[in-house]
Amino acid sequence: MQVDLIYLQVLRASVEGRADASGLCARFRKVVGAIILLQDPLSISALAHLLAHDEADLEGALSPLHSLLDIPSNRDEPVRVLDPSFCDFLLIQGRCQDSRFAVSEGRTHAQLALRCLKVMLRYLKRNICSIGDDIVLNSEIPDLESKLWECIPPVLSYACRHWGEHLSHAARDTDHWEELIERLSEFTSTKLLYWIEALSLEGRFPLCISNLVSVIPWCKANAVGPKTSSLIYDAYRLVLDFHRVINVSAVQLYHSALVFIPNCSLLNAYRHELPRVRMTSPRTEEWDVSLLVLEGHRSSVNMVSFSREGSRAVSASDDGDVRVWDTLNGGQVSCLKGHEGAVKSVEYSPDSSHIVSGGSDATIHLWDAVTGFNISTLTGHKGGVNSAIFSSDGCNIVSASADTTLCIWDVLENKHLASLNGHSGPVTCVTFLTDGSRILSGSVDSTIRLWDLKTKSTVEVLHCTDAILSLAVSPSRQNPIFLSGSQDGVISIRDVGSMKEVGRLIGHAAAVKSVTFSSHGKKVVSGSSDGTIRIWDVASRSCVAEYRGHSGPVECTRFAPDGTGVLSSSADRTIRIWDASVEGVHGLKEYVMTVRITDNLEHVVSGSTNGKLALWKTSDGSMVYEVNVHHGIVHCLALSHEDKVVASGSADHTICILNVDNGSKVATLEGHTDEVYAIEFSSNGSLLVSASQDGHAKIWDVSTRTLKRSLTHSDSVGGASFSPDDKLICSGTMHGAIYIWNVETGDRVAILKEYTSPVLSVLFSPNGKWLVSWFEDEEVK
Repeated sequence: MQVDLIYLQVLRASVEGRADASGLCARFRKVVGAIILLQDPLSISALAHLLAHDEADLEGALSPLHSLLDIPSNRDEPVRVLDPSFCDFLLIQGRCQDSRFAVSEGRTHAQLALRCLKVMLRYLKRNICSIGDDIVLNSEIPDLESKLWECIPPVLSYACRHWGEHLSHAARDTDHWEELIERLSEFTSTKLLYWIEALSLEGRFPLCISNLVSVIPWCKANAVGPKTSSLIYDAYRLVLDFHRVINVSAVQLYHSALVFIPNCSLLNAYRHELPRVRMTSPRTEEWDVSLLVLEGHRSSVNMVSFSREGSRAVSASDDGDVRVWDTLNGGQVSCLKGHEGAVKSVEYSPDSSHIVSGGSDATIHLWDAVTGFNISTLTGHKGGVNSAIFSSDGCNIVSASADTTLCIWDVLENKHLASLNGHSGPVTCVTFLTDGSRILSGSVDSTIRLWDLKTKSTVEVLHCTDAILSLAVSPSRQNPIFLSGSQDGVISIRDVGSMKEVGRLIGHAAAVKSVTFSSHGKKVVSGSSDGTIRIWDVASRSCVAEYRGHSGPVECTRFAPDGTGVLSSSADRTIRIWDASVEGVHGLKEYVMTVRITDNLEHVVSGSTNGKLALWKTSDGSMVYEVNVHHGIVHCLALSHEDKVVASGSADHTICILNVDNGSKVATLEGHTDEVYAIEFSSNGSLLVSASQDGHAKIWDVSTRTLKRSLTHSDSVGGASFSPDDKLICSGTMHGAIYIWNVETGDRVAILKEYTSPVLSVLFSPNGKWLVSWFEDEEVK
């Protein structure tokens, strides 16, 4: 390349005829190598400080290079490379034909990492800006900007922001390897917390996470000592778990975060920084397996998907939004609006340049993943879209709908190519086989269909014992298998060639709503209405991990592209990222979801995530009894007139009625096809109304234990209740609509204004003249 000859000519001229040419070239590699690899440009003054180089000598080293570098006359202004091709010329092996000037990227990063560590070791300390120990927000610190300028000079600021990036690219064949490891050990043992404090004060706290994320795999790859590695991991968990508070208040690093971390290496190293507090409960012994909780959705999060590189995740929710998240720090990147109703499905394209979403409004939206621009809207389905996925080349989309059909779409032309008919019930899931020429679909009709995309016809139909809610195909082309998750909690393993069942994964206590293979096909992650996430070993067909943390049914699970993490979404409105390397059972096995107090105030009835009901005395808090009732989460409870019986509604689709006195079962009411969200007795206890995700409110005759009437809605029903005279029922949907019904005839009397947020509860006033409704966005109307 002609430009390479020019660069070489300039560099050779800078040392031509000099007796100390060898030393000048070494200085060039050190100084200019640093300049081209800096994450942010530094001034001559800051650069000399970072490299521990004489400022005048450094200036002399740069003086012959004005044609290659922008060197300001003001030493406090940054030095910059004039053309990026100069960096490539020095770094890419073979381009610089004179080895005296070629820069070793790995060695230079190691040099910069070492210098960053030395700078931080020298200057970092607790209370670096002398703001005292009062618990205040960073924004409340008087004159913070001038304090930062005075106490955190540019070279220290640079070192704090970028040491991890340089270390993650450091080569082992450096002359200073042992010193680098020693300084890293010293830094993690003595300055790690003060580094977090400094970045918080600077308003750059997210860089704590990105630095540590870069360093953790480097430590593993280079067999860094266990103590140093543990300290770095503990710091990573601390900044993840307490990022919200440390981000806005540096002093809370000591007053909150350090106080509540588990017994770990970081606590042992910095125990002297603990405030004087009395712990009322013992410390935990290990970090929670849940790394991050992503919050922002106002309703159930139905599906999540990782981008190809794993740095982004996208989610779909009943609140009508598609949201994009930063998986490193849990921050929301963007919110995509366009659907008119719940969004049921979302996926990245294979190259992560696009996002496809499907909604209950029967539309499919195609989005630009970077800008969030709505590229196109595909219409044609007559029912909600439960799943929409890209083909492996990203040119086509296949969608599965509640209208019992699948559709094939051309992404480039934005047009409908074909419809696949055959299912007799809503199609819940669809996935491509590895050859890309066939697809599998699962349905509420309890069948799995294999389709040929060329002929647009069914190749085979598998009849199963219950509704199919999820499908996944192994990425392996040798002895390929696929999995199906069903309503009965069973995951079936089938051979792709014969379509025969070759095994089962048993363990979930309720519907399996999601199954996904890891990228290498050796592990499977599943999510269930029982509120748990399970990781399975494919070879042994055994469950190797169980994670609990969601307070509602788990709607979707996905492995991170590198297999180190798991992404999950739940009806509890949250998304979680889990450490997939941790095996065993983790998290609370059970917790109370709902309570009711008796009219005489003497007892409380509780329903838990494990399907149990319990009766407690209010006088002393003691338990009277606990009984196993459901096979899934208990969502709701209702007490009859005079507290004789209690009814419970569950994720297992059933309603159970028990005697309050002794917990004996009176009846089990079956008829709903999805989770029961709300129940209420009529004033005389003869009738019971239930609201379900299946889109129905049902009226039951308690004495005969039979279904009297089913009230059909256009969407999931979040709440229902009787009027004081038991003549009317009001109900609210996830679309934000409120309905009034005649109990005797089942006729719809009125539809009140539709709101943008799902209705969680709706009640009549005692005089029957007013309605009060509680929405998922926490408004009451």
